Amino acid sequence: WAAYMEAKRLGLYGLTPEEFSARSGKQDEDSSALSSNNNSLTEIIKDLSTRQRAIGFVKSEFLSQIYNYRVGRYLVHLVSYRDPKKYTQGVSFEEPKSRKDAIKKYGSYGEIVWQRHLERKRLRRGIDRCNLCLGFMPAIEELISWRDWFIAIQPFPITDADHFVLINKEHRPQISIDEGVLKEIIEFVSQTGEVRLIYNMVGASITQHLHFQGIFQKLPIEEAQTKLLSQRGKVNISELVDWPVAGFVLESEDK
Repeated sequence: WAAYMEAKRLGLYGLTPEEFSARSGKQDEDSSALSSNNNSLTEIIKDLSTRQRAIGFVKSEFLSQIYNYRVGRYLVHLVSYRDPKKYTQGVSFEEPKSRKDAIKKYGSYGEIVWQRHLERKRLRRGIDRCNLCLGFMPAIEELISWRDWFIAIQPFPITDADHFVLINKEHRPQISIDEGVLKEIIEFVSQTGEVRLIYNMVGASITQHLHFQGIFQKLPIEEAQTKLLSQRGKVNISELVDWPVAGFVLESEDK
């Protein structure tokens, strides 16, 4: 229990938004402002993205290989480094060999990196490898804990708009999305405002662990024309028209 409490103090299981904000030197005078200000969680995720770039978790050479251009009304993302034979194998980072090695590499932050390395090494004992489970994450990967989810920065971004991953804390398959998950996702989006969450289902590279991709960028499909099909209570159900793929839109002002 003492070891667990010390690990929690160091943020080895993911910092809450309030704890992350405090460590970043951005804690509001009134901590309750975090829940009332829709921009706070957004700012914290973007700050996490900046920190993960600075420490080398998100590689600058990857960001430089993201090309954006328009073809008519379509926005094209060309991500040249995303060879499916390579990036799906997981992130390869050299773990610190000792506390001294961690401090040499990361300065005063090295102590937390070293303790995180030891704790994650302990957590992966006796379980199958999953790159979205805490025990198999690199020691320099920093997390924010939000309810039943971890917020982590995507090391293989498809956009330079602070691409992140919302990872369920439980090891459950990608197809296990249910009503409870949808309610939490809607609440998450309501707290972040400008974020777009993307659910890959079986097309995800890691199908054994439930997660969503998140970006702070409006998608061209949002500008597509729609045709109202029906109304179910407070929900409007429409279909996309004049768009290259079939799609449906569910809209409501009542979350």
